Amino acid sequence: MKEVVIEHGDTDETDNLSSVLYNGLDNAEKAAAAAEKKTTSIRSAKALKGRKAALKWKKVSSADGYQIEYSAKGEKTKKISVSGAGKLTKTVKKLKAGKIYSFRVRPYTRVAGMSKIIYGKWSKAKKCRIK
Repeated sequence: MKEVVIEHGDTDETDNLSSVLYNGLDNAEKAAAAAEKKTTSIRSAKALKGRKAALKWKKVSSADGYQIEYSAKGEKTKKISVSGAGKLTKTVKKLKAGKIYSFRVRPYTRVAGMSKIIYGKWSKAKKCRIK
């Protein structure tokens, strides 16, 4: 972390650059910065009949929705979004039978006053073999 010196009259104070930047932000930007630090964890990833997988994850209080990333070894990674703060489950369909898929989830927030979506950190991956 970089340090910056802030001069106040005759005295000098050394402060963390991140806290100096954070204190200079408006409320929407502060909310966005806080949202970037949020994360969730996957409670379960279970294979279902018919080449499907059921995912459940923990709720993040400030999330407007969640993004799921999944892939099988050697295949392209795919992402899907689940809108709504209360939706904590998703059934992923059209998976390949016999493959082991890795899933991870992250929360996202839309901050009033900003037009872009702020994503949190990815959860640890959970794997399951598709039937």
